[in-house]
Amino acid sequence: MDTKTLKKLIDGDSKRCAEIATQKKYIEGKNVAILGRAAHEEPDNRISIPIVRKAVAMVSGYMAGAGAITYSTEIDEKYYEETLKPIFDANDEGLTTHEEFETACAHGSAWEYHYMLDGEPRFVEVPVEQCIPVWDDSLPRKLIMLVRYYTKEDEAGKEYKEVYTYDKQNITKYAYKMGGEVVLVTGEPNPIPHAYGEVPFAEAKISRYGTNIFDHVRSIIDFRDRIVSEDYANEAQRFASSYLLLRNRLSTELDDTGMNEIDKLKITRTFEDLGDNVNNAVAFLVKNIPIDFIKNADELFERLAYDMMLLFDNKDLATTGQISGISLAYKLLPFEYACATYEAYFSRFLQWRIRLIQNATGNLKVNPQDRPQVSIKFNRNLPFDLQAAVEMFMKVSPVQLPVRVALRLLPDSLVPDVEETAKEIEEGTGTGSVEGAEEGGAEIVAGEDVQAQALNGAQVASLVTVAQAVADNQLPLATAVEIVLAAMPTMTREDAMRMLQPADAFTPDKPEVVAPIGKPAPDANKGE
Repeated sequence: MDTKTLKKLIDGDSKRCAEIATQKKYIEGKNVAILGRAAHEEPDNRISIPIVRKAVAMVSGYMAGAGAITYSTEIDEKYYEETLKPIFDANDEGLTTHEEFETACAHGSAWEYHYMLDGEPRFVEVPVEQCIPVWDDSLPRKLIMLVRYYTKEDEAGKEYKEVYTYDKQNITKYAYKMGGEVVLVTGEPNPIPHAYGEVPFAEAKISRYGTNIFDHVRSIIDFRDRIVSEDYANEAQRFASSYLLLRNRLSTELDDTGMNEIDKLKITRTFEDLGDNVNNAVAFLVKNIPIDFIKNADELFERLAYDMMLLFDNKDLATTGQISGISLAYKLLPFEYACATYEAYFSRFLQWRIRLIQNATGNLKVNPQDRPQVSIKFNRNLPFDLQAAVEMFMKVSPVQLPVRVALRLLPDSLVPDVEETAKEIEEGTGTGSVEGAEEGGAEIVAGEDVQAQALNGAQVASLVTVAQAVADNQLPLATAVEIVLAAMPTMTREDAMRMLQPADAFTPDKPEVVAPIGKPAPDANKGE
């Protein structure tokens, strides 16, 4: 690419950067429409409701929280553990992926740069406003270059733009001085070759057209900000600042201090010399405000914003009381459909990242179909109900269904390996002893906040339910231990065994048979 074309690309990028800056304001809760409007007479409250911030946090936390996306390989089982995982750990993959998903929700796309450091693959997110992609005309289109630029200061304190272009072979550095031309930087190695065999950038998107989750509802958000600011906050302040009207009794003459009676009233808010008929002399200045209409309009636009972003309002779920499982599923259906789309497009980015890592680790000449294939799984960050999980297993326990069928009804986070858990239950061994406990259980370390690890009332009640199920032979000890560890990560396996193992050997007392009146109780030795 020649320098004139490069200059034209950068000069024409201002509109996109301005839109990104506006989107950032909404993410920060500083909604520009209400905060940036022209000032008018007091009161002039400007309430910016951070609904976009909540929406992005909700979607990214539900789908892509740190560690929520997992990877596996089937044919080459060791590839992920021995090759990919060390690279991911060195790059803090979980948090990096979460941040890039947030960026895609906020701006429609995010860009990740791949490079080598001390011979090891590295990747990092690059601010989206710094990146201009260049695509070819093929179908599907292919990234043939990426231009990255940002503002710096030279030794004299003057601003200029540092520009880099990345193609499939080289990284080239330029300088763009304000009001000048784009020039190739000399005096240092330039360009610099890289070993990726393609542009070392990957784009993360969550939709087909590269849109974010909230641009289409900004007008709704802005109108609701006006309702809350003008019809709620301003009217409340006007009412608080209203004065009593003293009919025909306020003098406009100035006293020695230069104030008339109206000025004094504003300061002291008291009246003197009201005479006898006070009720007729004083009245409040009252404005009829349609409170119900304003409240309904506020709730309507809030609900409309959530609905059009395909989100649910968690306040609705919290205030509806008991709701059946199928009703809840239908209520969350639009959100799940949206998440399925987000997952499909973001998975492309994750596979793109893996391909770049494979390019850098010696697979550049290997055909894509012959490279190790990595499966990606999004684990939804759902609230976990320990008691409901126990009750579900008890209802479909092996007494009524085969053990493997019953275990498959439990979430993967609870039973990651059905076959292994089924074998442990059938053999009655495995995790049934403290000596066989696996490493990695969380322990209370001296100096940590012990109170933060204490069980609350609901957790204690759930543990009692689990122990009762073990004592009644409705739940195997091994499964009970795994349920407790999955629901309470701060508990060690030893603690879980210490609490539940006595219940396994415990036989509850059978209730005494009470004979009906007029009929003797049966003799256990003689029979009926």
